[in-house]
Amino acid sequence: MAKMVLAAVASFSTRTSPSLCAKCQKLSLLAESSDEYITWKNMKQCSGCGLAWKHLSGTLCGRCASASDVASKAQTILMTTLPASTQSTAHLAKIAIDTSQQSRAHTMDARLNKELSGIAAAKANHCDAEQTIMVSVGCRIKGRKSKHENAVIDSGTGTWARDDYLSEILVHALSTLNTDWGKNHGLDLAIDKVELRMAGNCKIIDGPVPGTVGEVYDHHITGDLAAFYNHEKSKKKKAGGMKVPPHMEMEVYVDKEKLFLKYLKQLQSATSSSNSSGLKCHAHAGGDSLLCFVLFLFLAKINFTTVDGLPLQLSFLRSTLPFTGSIQSSTFVKISLQRAEAFCDAATGQVQIAWLSDAAFEDGLLNTSIFAEGTTKKVHQLSIGTTLFVAKQFYDVGSVGPIVTANENEVGLSNDLIRLKSASWFLDKFKSYSKDKGVEIAKDIIVSEGFLIREDGPVSTASGLPPPSNNVAVWLVEPRRTTAVFKYSGTLIGMTLHAFCHFVFDFSNHKLVLADLQGSPMTVQGKETIVLFDIMTHSPTSDSGVGDFGLEGINKFIDQHKCNLVCAGLKLSQIKNLVNDDNEESVSDKDETNGSDTADK
Repeated sequence: MAKMVLAAVASFSTRTSPSLCAKCQKLSLLAESSDEYITWKNMKQCSGCGLAWKHLSGTLCGRCASASDVASKAQTILMTTLPASTQSTAHLAKIAIDTSQQSRAHTMDARLNKELSGIAAAKANHCDAEQTIMVSVGCRIKGRKSKHENAVIDSGTGTWARDDYLSEILVHALSTLNTDWGKNHGLDLAIDKVELRMAGNCKIIDGPVPGTVGEVYDHHITGDLAAFYNHEKSKKKKAGGMKVPPHMEMEVYVDKEKLFLKYLKQLQSATSSSNSSGLKCHAHAGGDSLLCFVLFLFLAKINFTTVDGLPLQLSFLRSTLPFTGSIQSSTFVKISLQRAEAFCDAATGQVQIAWLSDAAFEDGLLNTSIFAEGTTKKVHQLSIGTTLFVAKQFYDVGSVGPIVTANENEVGLSNDLIRLKSASWFLDKFKSYSKDKGVEIAKDIIVSEGFLIREDGPVSTASGLPPPSNNVAVWLVEPRRTTAVFKYSGTLIGMTLHAFCHFVFDFSNHKLVLADLQGSPMTVQGKETIVLFDIMTHSPTSDSGVGDFGLEGINKFIDQHKCNLVCAGLKLSQIKNLVNDDNEESVSDKDETNGSDTADK
């Protein structure tokens, strides 16, 4: 380990902290065979400070690049202005500059060690300073005694854009808290098990998750509620008459005892084994540690179904734009666009997409910089009128050629739109079927809206397509949403989504499987709702879109699926593996059946 630490310090020019870098620390906690380990292993790192970041461009992060430029300019000035007799002075100045760089790097290392995932860099906002708010987040932990609350623990301070969502701040804060919480308690804090509040343990009006930073700041700090929520009574000014920038203090509220009891209650309700029937859901004299120990014993004894077979991955990653201050006009380009019409048959679920010759032209502003990037698609910001969207385009469809053609991109995006429409159709059927059967499910789940657009005239630079006249740039457009993604294992939402995948497999006559279900919390018509997006599917003929692994993907879903209480209540059919003989079902059944076996567990 000592050699690894020395190697880590020696590998980065400005790193002085005698410890593993954030990437190495993360890898040391993961299994080498896991997908997350492979993802982190391939993560790019700054050669200066060792910052690990998926979207790092070049060899240096922005902080190290700026520091390097300053040092280079200072050294050049000194070397050109000082006479030869004072070259030693220039050398001393260079040493002073290097020392200053190392000092800043040491501060950066401290921040990274506090937040191993590097999310602080991914969350950095480089936009108009007037449109940002400084947010400080603490953590208030309530102990076993109802009237006792521990002191507030600092969870970091950062600058956020006014249109960022509070759920993103909560994810950011939890990534810092879980560094120590997971070690001390054995399981991480989940976003749906804690509450984001204003400083002083004050609840946020209308709920914390769906709102934006700007909305909450205007409503609680500068609006009618300022007298209650704004603890900075006097408007202090900095030296020189400069106003203090907008600032908001918040807290992550954790009821430790209630948190553990909630885990136990969910585990009990999700299983009907004899192990859970006699388990008492209350803390004994031993306190939280004993309660946690009982929880682990319970977890070890039951075969609890999770949604590991349907990994909920974060597709949209926050982007740091390469500019500071006000947005430059060259960042956005004006485009003329047409929308495609998409029709979904109410009876069969068949989707048809058509480009109408008389479709109206609309004006839009497309950001030429990449806003986010996944494994196959890139995402750009798009505004049409006063509405903000994200526009997606493929850069990898698994084809032989190195470049995705305009036709391949259009076909891939058309399939993705069909997936959205089909999933929405299946979800409506699923909700109706559950209501008829009298089975309780999580109802506030919807599928993201989406539509195709194509640029009129020469293709934009953002499309990345060559300029021949036969190339048409097509984009899949969806509403802009929060980047926070819930993991729903063990909750009613998790069981609902798990059963929904089983339902789709049955209702499609075993011709379609949903995979990689992802959901973000949003407010839709005044209700907190989970919005599913980036739907992935597998079909026996492997033609439902990019990422369709055919029978291999279907059989993987079948092998990993274990029916839960919702599946049993809906009396979904027994699952069978498929073979590649005219796409018929094999006679090899899974070991467990749907109804009776699930009820016996």
